[in-house]
Amino acid sequence: VFFLALICMGLVFTGGCADTTLSDTISGYVIINAPAQKVFDLIAADDSNWDPNMKEVTNIDGKGLGSTTNWVYEVGGQEYRGQGITTEYVANRKLVTMSSGEIDSTWTWIFVPREKQTKLVLIIEYSMQMPKPVSAAKEVFAGQLDKLLDTKLQDIKKQLEK
Repeated sequence: VFFLALICMGLVFTGGCADTTLSDTISGYVIINAPAQKVFDLIAADDSNWDPNMKEVTNIDGKGLGSTTNWVYEVGGQEYRGQGITTEYVANRKLVTMSSGEIDSTWTWIFVPREKQTKLVLIIEYSMQMPKPVSAAKEVFAGQLDKLLDTKLQDIKKQLEK
């Protein structure tokens, strides 16, 4: 993002550096050797201790459906701020949080019980404003998010299986 700002500083006088929207959907899953309730309870906790990229969660209001928070999230060394609301809450099955702010996103968690295991699916839809030109930055940012998603799912697995 920093190098884009430098490029844009050079293009601003020619009008070539208007903001553009970067949006995408990424998804992944992991099989966890734990029951769905244990996995769901960890993800549904409002403190987000399982997510090292969540730098701050404040103004927690409520639990479950309709609960809200303010957050600070870090991706690629850049901090983003926003608010989240839980829009779907089906215990041990599905959890959806919609966020708005510097990054608009929908995080959909699906919990698929399998005897003594759980298949945890995470789908993240996001949208954010970035300065042009974004072609190179889009690939870098998307790559960071894909890696973050895989790392996040593996970290959750490790935490629950220890």
